[in-house]
Amino acid sequence: MRSDNNLKNIIDARLAELTVSLDLEDRIRCASLHKKRYIQKPWAVVVIVCICVMILVPMLASKIPVFQDLIRMIDPSLARFLQPIELVSEDKGIQMEVVAAMSDDETAIVYLTLQDLTGDRVDRTVDLYNYSIDSANAFSHELVDYNEETKTATIRMIANNTLFSFNNLRRIFEFPTVRLQKNSFRLTPDIETATAKEHNIKS
Repeated sequence: MRSDNNLKNIIDARLAELTVSLDLEDRIRCASLHKKRYIQKPWAVVVIVCICVMILVPMLASKIPVFQDLIRMIDPSLARFLQPIELVSEDKGIQMEVVAAMSDDETAIVYLTLQDLTGDRVDRTVDLYNYSIDSANAFSHELVDYNEETKTATIRMIANNTLFSFNNLRRIFEFPTVRLQKNSFRLTPDIETATAKEHNIKS
């Protein structure tokens, strides 16, 4: 054991006598710093991407006026789960827009707006008649808001199904077929208001 200690002391003493030139020391230090930067670079990229996403998503959502109007109408705790959709269809002067949707695989909530571009068929009494939602066990809808200025009604539609998946959400109007993400939620509405019904007008 003593011989081992002596050998260690001798080696330490010899190593202590070794000197490194300043030029070599600088090159070693620079190489070490370059390696550290290279290792940290992927993490820096990930952090930058995350920051960009956090900044851009709210900015993009803020550029969607209809979605922002909806957010102001509903409970903030619910609003954070909504995904902006913004798909529009028009028939006989009535414009329907799916503004946002959310689903937890059991219940889907879809917010849509109806606006009469040519007359006064959309008001606070607006309703959806003869609509159906494929793959939904139960569904309902209610008026959330009516804008007198723009004559726009905002409607919340709720569909329940244990097999419902937001991954296949889609909506079908009478003439176009529009995909809302990738979903099997199909809305085929026959839109009528009380006024339209009285005049036997379907939109």
